[in-house]
Amino acid sequence: MPRRIQDRLQSCLTQEYPFRRLVSRYASSLIEKLLKSAIANAENNNGMNAENLYVEECYASQGPIMKRVKPRAQGRAYRIEKRMSHITIVLNEK
Repeated sequence: MPRRIQDRLQSCLTQEYPFRRLVSRYASSLIEKLLKSAIANAENNNGMNAENLYVEECYASQGPIMKRVKPRAQGRAYRIEKRMSHITIVLNEK
């Protein structure tokens, strides 16, 4: 996850997440989807009010790595590592 999106998300309220318009990256759409899910979970599971929620923590940690092989010339093979990450968003109520 790009750190630029993470830093912008850290300081904003959940009602006004404008980071998708500010940062035109693929990860911003995924983070927006994750944030909407976190807001819905906070409302339904914890009984929090959506207007009072803010992003307390936001971080990305390294996830699993899929290892693939790409065939090359003269019988060689190059390793391709497809990296993934775990994105965590913690919301809190004011």
